[in-house]
Amino acid sequence: TAVVVASRHWLYYLAAVSAVLGEQRAAAPLYVGLVGSRPRVARLLADALGDGPRRDVVRAPAGLALGARTPAEIAAAVVGEVLAVRSSRPAPLLAAGAGAAPAERLL
Repeated sequence: TAVVVASRHWLYYLAAVSAVLGEQRAAAPLYVGLVGSRPRVARLLADALGDGPRRDVVRAPAGLALGARTPAEIAAAVVGEVLAVRSSRPAPLLAAGAGAAPAERLL
């Protein structure tokens, strides 16, 4: 299972991440990607999970470091990362610090 969370509304974002990775869930999905800038997703993870055990499955910011700028390009970068994770293939991940997250380029 792959889950990608993106929202401009903080409370919706927080509720979605908590629902996907909350303690009451039996197993975390194979892939959880958060779309947003590094500072925003770091704050979100701290608020939603603290230092919880499920934090290691989260890719934030989601996507491959392809230089995506438009919504369609960002979506393609995220789907590419999901495919890379599913097939256990190496890829230049934004979460690993490879390039700027799309939201960071717009600031």
